Amino acid sequence: MAEIDGWEYQAKPDGGDCRKIVTLDQDGMCWVGIRAYNATTGQWLNGGEPERATVLAWRDLDEPARGRWIHGKLVLGRREFLLSDIAPGLTLAECGCSEGFCVGVTDGTCRYSTSGAK
Repeated sequence: MAEIDGWEYQAKPDGGDCRKIVTLDQDGMCWVGIRAYNATTGQWLNGGEPERATVLAWRDLDEPARGRWIHGKLVLGRREFLLSDIAPGLTLAECGCSEGFCVGVTDGTCRYSTSGAK
């Protein structure tokens, strides 16, 4: 029974990826972590050991990031960006825009203007 806030409060995970984002509580301290659920034993595991904290709720893991940093360059898919590439006003050669000047890079997509750098 998933609640409207995206967390599962009652049912245990069944099938799929056993790793989940969980809300944990122990001795009055509450935090979020990643734990694995062993359906055979019915236990939450922390590094292969039974979790000592109480798992209050769980949800599926988010999708991994599309990009990564390699040798000082941000790689999104097949495109590489230097940190400076994210700043507006770059030329076509610096940004990879189809024409003109880059006015912003979001999600690996360049927005450009033919009227010059802004």
